Amino acid sequence: MQKLYMSMIFQIDAKSEKAKESLRNRIKEKLETILEKSNLFLEFDENTNTFAYMEEDVKESFDEKAIFLLKTLQNFGYSYVVTGNLEEKEFDICTSKAKMSGVIFIQGQLFYENKKEDVCDTH
Repeated sequence: MQKLYMSMIFQIDAKSEKAKESLRNRIKEKLETILEKSNLFLEFDENTNTFAYMEEDVKESFDEKAIFLLKTLQNFGYSYVVTGNLEEKEFDICTSKAKMSGVIFIQGQLFYENKKEDVCDTH
């Protein structure tokens, strides 16, 4: 069974907890407006200093979601680099010029992941 995943990753330039929380709120508010959703969850990764938004098991077609991802990220930055292609069903887009102060890098990914039943290995 294949599942389509979409992620948006925002690398931030913030050291203090107050600055991180402020950026989380600004990114979340803008995403909620663009996606017309409320109560989005942004996961923070301390090691990479990034916030990530992910949608799992996306119902739209790959092509529709790739265009959607590109249009969504245009609200946050410009000077895009796109890799992958629609035929191979891999799409990766990133920018190093963000429109939002405090955000230094944005990456969007769209990919299929084959899901198999996990077998627990207790050795």
